[in-house]
Amino acid sequence: MALFTYSKLSHLLRLAVHKAPVLRAGADMKPGAVSWLQLKRSQRSVDSKAQQERQKQQMARGLPKQKPIAGVKQVIVVASGKGGVGKSTTAVNLALALMANDQSKSAGLLDVDVYGPSVPRLMNLKGNPELSDDNRMVPLTNYGVPCMSMGFLVEDASPIVWRGLMVMSAVERLLRQVDWGSLDYLVVDMPPGTGDVQLSVTQNIPIAGAVIVSTPQDIALLDAHRGAEMFKKVNVPVLGLVQNMSVFQCPNCQHQTHIFGSDGARQLADTLGISFLGDIPLHLNIREMSDKGQPVVVSCPDSAEVSTLLYSALLYSTLLYSALLYSTLLYSALLYYTLLCSALLYSTLLCSTLLYSTLLCSTLLYSTLLCSTLLCSTLLYYTILCSALLCSTLLCSTLLYSTLLYSALLCSTLLCSTLLYSALLCSTLLYSTLLGSTLLYSTLLYSAHFYPTLLSYIDIM
Repeated sequence: MALFTYSKLSHLLRLAVHKAPVLRAGADMKPGAVSWLQLKRSQRSVDSKAQQERQKQQMARGLPKQKPIAGVKQVIVVASGKGGVGKSTTAVNLALALMANDQSKSAGLLDVDVYGPSVPRLMNLKGNPELSDDNRMVPLTNYGVPCMSMGFLVEDASPIVWRGLMVMSAVERLLRQVDWGSLDYLVVDMPPGTGDVQLSVTQNIPIAGAVIVSTPQDIALLDAHRGAEMFKKVNVPVLGLVQNMSVFQCPNCQHQTHIFGSDGARQLADTLGISFLGDIPLHLNIREMSDKGQPVVVSCPDSAEVSTLLYSALLYSTLLYSALLYSTLLYSALLYYTLLCSALLYSTLLCSTLLYSTLLCSTLLYSTLLCSTLLCSTLLYYTILCSALLCSTLLCSTLLYSTLLYSALLCSTLLCSTLLYSALLCSTLLYSTLLGSTLLYSTLLYSAHFYPTLLSYIDIM
């Protein structure tokens, strides 16, 4: 029978690895192969989840940290998904309306529409901004509103043909290199769409809320919907939606015509679950005053169209306060929830740690007892073994010593016996020799005595 060697085992394992991807049907796979595939798939899913988590952390680290603009308390962005809906006009009149509703409040206006700045014309401002002592640009002021725009840095008819990096650099300078002083509100006129500038502004500075401007037209409402969703994704609260150019009223017969549709922005606000701030009509006076650089809030404060703007500004202030209050309450709730979750997590971790410590101590105690038992058993075994070896050694030594002693005694006995026997033999031989000699001597003596007698007897005979 062939031996199952290590090389054969390695060969079978390699074959199993190569054949594993082919085994797909559960009925054809053995339980061992199924568990192996499930283990590999679970490992891959865990690795992919860990990789996604690392990517999220890296992306979060790569995002810029929001830093407030020096001297500005609240930032309001006015945006639209599509150009030409009156966003800049609404932003200018909104900044002026905020100051008109509350004379104690101060408002500023920042135009970040790099490619098409409109604030210089709407606010009737020209010239280049001066630099302060700390090398920051001083905004130009009109109607009590400090303004900053890219239009102050270039000629009126000069096109701005820049790539994205240069636009981002310009936006960064407009956000950080302007000396605003002390402002309660800073209204930011955003460019149309949902591009790099919007992301840069929303990710670099904390924004109190966004106002979406749109016409009732369906095409404009689609882009306004995208803009509102963009602000939700970047965690900017949408304060409401303004419907601009809502209706045209004939100056002669006072007939109202909904040129771009009716109530489209109101319906969109209901769909999105946001507030509808109001309607601004398509009025000739608004267009003429805007082109002259005299916003209607300043030039015609008592007109019907301005009352709508003032109402929108007042509603906006109320919504902003509500949003701030809601944010504060939400932050408190989140803080409380976070603390509660942290406490629960800490308690869970503490209990887990205690349980783990108890199990670890029990395991260590059990291991210690087991090791002590094994050690004692081993020591006892080695003691008994050593005792047995020692006894065996002593016994062998005793037997060897006894054997040697016995051999020595036996040899001594044999030697003594031999010597004694030799002595006795010698004594016997000596005695025999002496006896023979004595007998011979006696014989000879006797013969010597007897021979004369015999001779005399013979002679007598």
